[in-house]
Amino acid sequence: MLSMLTSFLNGGTDESERSGDRERVVRSEGSEGPPLATRPTNVGSWEVVGVAPNRIKRGDRDGHSAAPPEGEGFNSATSATAGIQGAYNSRDRTQWDRSTRASVEESRTTLQSDSQRAQRPSSRPQDGSSNIPRPLTSQTSGGRRSQAAERVENPYSKPSSTSQDRDRIRTLEQQMAAMEAIIKEQHDSLRRKDGALSEMHARNGDWERRYGWLQSELSGARLRADKQFGELSGRCRELEDELTKAKTLLDARTQELKVSQAFITTADQYSIADISRMVEQLNEEIFNFAMNISDAVFQSTTITQADGTIPGYIEAHNAAVRRWGESTILRLRADFGKDAPDTILFESLIQHVLVCWCYEIVQPFNFVEDDMGTGLDQIWKGIIEKHETAIAKNWLSMTSSELPRPDIRHDSILKKLKDLMIALGWRENGLESARPMTTTCENLDEIMKKAVGLRDAVVHGVLSAEVDIICANRGIQFNPATMQDAFDIGQDRSAGVLEKQAVLCGTSLGIWCAKRNKSASTSANQRMKEVVLKAKVLLPSAL
Repeated sequence: MLSMLTSFLNGGTDESERSGDRERVVRSEGSEGPPLATRPTNVGSWEVVGVAPNRIKRGDRDGHSAAPPEGEGFNSATSATAGIQGAYNSRDRTQWDRSTRASVEESRTTLQSDSQRAQRPSSRPQDGSSNIPRPLTSQTSGGRRSQAAERVENPYSKPSSTSQDRDRIRTLEQQMAAMEAIIKEQHDSLRRKDGALSEMHARNGDWERRYGWLQSELSGARLRADKQFGELSGRCRELEDELTKAKTLLDARTQELKVSQAFITTADQYSIADISRMVEQLNEEIFNFAMNISDAVFQSTTITQADGTIPGYIEAHNAAVRRWGESTILRLRADFGKDAPDTILFESLIQHVLVCWCYEIVQPFNFVEDDMGTGLDQIWKGIIEKHETAIAKNWLSMTSSELPRPDIRHDSILKKLKDLMIALGWRENGLESARPMTTTCENLDEIMKKAVGLRDAVVHGVLSAEVDIICANRGIQFNPATMQDAFDIGQDRSAGVLEKQAVLCGTSLGIWCAKRNKSASTSANQRMKEVVLKAKVLLPSAL
């Protein structure tokens, strides 16, 4: 066990460091007191003589003194153990290792010698002298004794018994075992600390690797963030430019919208049904006017046989022939020459005159100068063909409202009516002839007002749809899609027979509206006309 302890402390004993003398002097480095010395035991061996603790100021790391008490020898194994433990824990381990190795070597030699003595009987001399050999003190250069050797004391002058030696050996072995247990415990503690330290090193390495990885990730994230920040900054600048352009465009579009607001207004003041009722009311006024004129003419006592003696007859007859034709005028005079005069043709001709006059009033550009009216009418037709109905109707409304409105006079209508009446033999003289003409002028004013109201409703009151008036001119072929027989004569006949007839005159106005065809198979600008109210006409089959 002792050899194991020596090997642990020294890592192998150097024989060159041990002298052959029994006396060793070990001086603590830096101590001013007397050195440690060896002294002979009662069995002829040597042991270390301790000095006072204040002479040796070495200690373990916890501040415990490593020197044995003053005045005691190496008898106590506790002192040796404390010295070895203090030397093991000392900061200055080198010096203590040397002294400890010397002490252990001498203790080992003593133990071997005591063991040999215990195995043979004692040969102690009878004179009381001791068999313990005299200690060999180390000498300095010149053969002089050292001061440590001179102070060596020999308390073992008396021999000890074998049982005492054995007890001391057992005590020393127990103490050595305790010391080995302490050393083992220290080894175990060191191994545990080494394991914990290794684990801490491993964890530290893991944390260092983790830290390095996080540093690299942070660097990559910063690079990506910088790159993304640059991209987003560029995109932000682009969006700012786009926003500026969008605001500029919005301002321009807002201004355009304000300018074109009038062109896209589709709020209608009248519906198509309202326009249709207004046309029917105007037709009824025209019909009543014709009836009144017919009654006034045939009840007048001034009706005579038509001849050249009537003032203005020649001029009136020629004008009526140019307008209606020779056959129509002859047929008209024949109907009046009967015992029961037939007034259908005369009333229809009166209605036709008023229908044509009202149709001219309803048209937006008919009362403008000829060249300007024709040009505006062409522009209107182009706009309505190429643009949406709302835009076209708003343009028509604004243009019509800005045109000058001349006073509408009915002198030309009165002239046409007089020519027709004079061609029948009516004479314009006296109070009797003046009364129907006064009534005629009053009725014409009322008809003219209704016609002007109808024009305003068609041009300005309906902006979401194209609405127009139907007027059947004399001599055109009968069209059952837009025309209706005024007297329902010939209904039992086939439609083909009616379609082949020429219109003698129109007796009422009609109305149609145009809608855009949204079908994919047709053009987007194609208009589909829908007849709302058919115009009534007089056909030859009615006479």
